[in-house]
Amino acid sequence: MNTTKTTAIILAGGKSSRFGADKTTLPWGNRLIIHHLVEACNKFADEVLIISNQQNKFAIEGVREISDIFKEKGPLGGFHAGMEAARYDKIFFTACDMPLFNLELAQKLLTQLDQGAEAAIPRHGERTEPLFSAILRPAALNTATAMLQQDNRRLMDFFQQLNTSYLECQEEDFQFNLNRQEDYQSFLATYTTNLSSNLSNEKGNTKGDTHNE
Repeated sequence: MNTTKTTAIILAGGKSSRFGADKTTLPWGNRLIIHHLVEACNKFADEVLIISNQQNKFAIEGVREISDIFKEKGPLGGFHAGMEAARYDKIFFTACDMPLFNLELAQKLLTQLDQGAEAAIPRHGERTEPLFSAILRPAALNTATAMLQQDNRRLMDFFQQLNTSYLECQEEDFQFNLNRQEDYQSFLATYTTNLSSNLSNEKGNTKGDTHNE
């Protein structure tokens, strides 16, 4: 396995049913949120992919867009497609509706893979966030494939079948989702004024310091 390099995957193929509109094309400042996420992922990853429901939807230079292989299977279908397409075995997943990408937390999760875990997700109290997680192939890919073939799309079932590390984090480090329109409007009201200082929680190292190369 090649675990010295990292693929970052942004999940952007959902239906946004609770939001009521396409969350993948939401603007933040003069760009889409997804452009900010790609910029954040480029700080630590050697490759960035987007799981999209249509080809060339975003056309971001240097970023491949991948469609689900198992259609209509929710986030696990996106995980599976991303793992199939990734060039590297160490993979980080984030959802397209988490604009405040926490770089330091992402790096801590990836470090768990170097310490024997097959997956790592953040936890605060009883809350977990599987859509901001680190995954190691090939065990995870085999598990996702088997589950989807059985029409089991439960993401936490997937993590429970792996050697998953649950990384305790503070409330302020837990990822913020834009699940509903009011979440997005509140987010814009809070973070648009000082966009440059709020983009990504960049307290960690850059990609040159992240890998054991």
